[in-house]
Amino acid sequence: MTPPEDRFNEDAVTEALRLLHEPGEVFEVRILNTQRAGTVSGYFDAPDLAARAVARWDGKAPGVYATLNPVLPDLAARAYNRLVERVRTTTSDGDVTRRRWLLVDVDAERPAGISATGDEWQAANDLAVVIGAHLHAQGWPAPVTANSGNGMHLLYRVDLPNDDEARELVSRCLVSLAARFNTGAVKVDTAVFNAARIAKVPGTFVCKGDNLPARPHRRAALLATPAELVPVPVALLRALAGQAPAQAKPAPSTTTGARYGERFDVPGYMARHGLESNKHKQEGGADLWGLESCPFNSEHLPNDAWIRQAADGTVSAGCFHESCFSTWAELRERLEPGYRQAAPAPTTKPRSTAAVADLEEPAGAELEPGEEAHHAPPAPMPPVYPLTDPDGAPDARLAALWTAEAEAARAARLAGRPRGPVTGFPQLDKELGGYLRPGLHFVHGEPGTGKTNLVLQVAAQCGTPALLVSCEMPPLVLARRIVAHATNTYQHKLEDGELTPDASAALYAQAARACPMLAIMDATTTYPTPAMIQAAAEEWRAAHLPADGKPAPAGQFLVILDSLHTWAGARPAEGSKEPSEYESLNHALSRLLALSAALAAPVLVVAERNRPSMKDAGQSAAKGTARIEYSAESILSLNRVLEEGKWKHDADRYLDGDGAWREAAGEYHLRAELAKNRNGRTGHAVEMRFNGAVARIREA
Repeated sequence: MTPPEDRFNEDAVTEALRLLHEPGEVFEVRILNTQRAGTVSGYFDAPDLAARAVARWDGKAPGVYATLNPVLPDLAARAYNRLVERVRTTTSDGDVTRRRWLLVDVDAERPAGISATGDEWQAANDLAVVIGAHLHAQGWPAPVTANSGNGMHLLYRVDLPNDDEARELVSRCLVSLAARFNTGAVKVDTAVFNAARIAKVPGTFVCKGDNLPARPHRRAALLATPAELVPVPVALLRALAGQAPAQAKPAPSTTTGARYGERFDVPGYMARHGLESNKHKQEGGADLWGLESCPFNSEHLPNDAWIRQAADGTVSAGCFHESCFSTWAELRERLEPGYRQAAPAPTTKPRSTAAVADLEEPAGAELEPGEEAHHAPPAPMPPVYPLTDPDGAPDARLAALWTAEAEAARAARLAGRPRGPVTGFPQLDKELGGYLRPGLHFVHGEPGTGKTNLVLQVAAQCGTPALLVSCEMPPLVLARRIVAHATNTYQHKLEDGELTPDASAALYAQAARACPMLAIMDATTTYPTPAMIQAAAEEWRAAHLPADGKPAPAGQFLVILDSLHTWAGARPAEGSKEPSEYESLNHALSRLLALSAALAAPVLVVAERNRPSMKDAGQSAAKGTARIEYSAESILSLNRVLEEGKWKHDADRYLDGDGAWREAAGEYHLRAELAKNRNGRTGHAVEMRFNGAVARIREA
């Protein structure tokens, strides 16, 4: 008997299609690679009729798809509110009337033609959560989240024309996300930018390969739907696209485009090798053929694979899927196994040694007439932002970032709030320029100066969600300090049994209400990778959105690491050689800088002090000095102040857990000196007082 969750639910499919398409819009339903009916397709303007039509195909084909964007109403004449078999003509990009959706497709790497394992699906889900939280923090509205069967879909509502500019904008958005988030195991598909893109219909069964326990077939499903579908502002799309790596220009061909006056016959070659094209167009003197089926992966869609012959005769080929082929040489090797090795020596004009050294082809491979030499792809370049375009107008990419920055600053001013987390110490915040900017901020000092208490207090009063990654103290010890500070209760009373369990629980509840946006990651026994920290931070930030449901402004988050040296030293060795302390620190600092950039948020880092510099307040006093100095936005050096040969302390009164005022001695005098400060005065000191009994630091 089929389990209830695996049965086709016509109502669920209907609701999913109604969510994706406005009333009256025409969309195509397409079923690929059926065993006897080839491609099955039909055009619908009634989601309930579409759901009824696909019911008989559920579980009998690798997948059931539908166009995401509306198509020309006239296409309904091909098959109106019904499905027909053995279809040769389907929706092309030019048939789309407008772009309504931007699809972020996240999948784990695996061989073609098989379903994902549970771990592979979970890895895709985890990365999708990180991506969604990151975009939400940048001001993007919530997406429709769907299980695609073997991965995850994030569907963002957009309102764009179907033109070349929108096509490039969507493509660059996907490239930007892939460059930022792709790992060796999970990737964002950058090939799903075209307007006629089809996606799995939620509620239908996805059946790649055989249904095995380790690689089961799954039903695509909607997982989360926002209460209101809000289009992503174009300015935010442009800002994301502007962060994509610069596109490398193709390496110039080393052939003239012809040999002995010949031009390579691409249509003839395709006919000889059984390559069918359902789309041919000319642009700028070049011919472009879209292939009906990808020679490397039959599950890819029509026109994903292509062949192009430039005006000078050079030939290139590829597939829009990143994991597929990308050169004409690869395609020829696929169709003519061993052709590279078997080809005679080149008869073209000898090339320079430098040019030959860059080629991937073996030395004996011959370039056919007009065949393009393939160069190894260069590493992605960092984005370059000119201030003006060739016409002298402000460059659109940098202007979009500038506008977003100005809007964020204005919104913060009108709301009367800082643009980022604060330390909660008024004088120190003033010296730091009002708030903590994204980047690395270090606190160092000798043992016992209150470094952990300082960052813990900052975490509790920073005014934004905060994640404290504790590598040295377990959460219970930190919670005790938080309760002591928040309730003015001596720490010893919280741990020696003097309080009843009910009284202790009441104090904890009081402290928790005072620190509702603080979370602690326990890194005392397990090394948290930067990706783990980022995922936890994104999830915690997403859980604390403003009450009005609007996205949290960028920068409104704080990560705290206690401490740098413990975290760096705990990283497992990647080879047989154990890294030196400085190698570990440099690696850790690079990862922290990348973490701050990914979150667009500051990272507050506790650092140890060099033994020879125990009394030194300078920026070079922290271990791993050079890299810390160069990478820091600010460096705060904590030092006890000696007076007449003893620690200075002032008599003061504190309200203990019983509500009685008591005299408390032992309040140390601290001097917090800004040894480096990119947003204010360097070298200025803020006088503070620290009472360890109640874990409290205050400005003098």
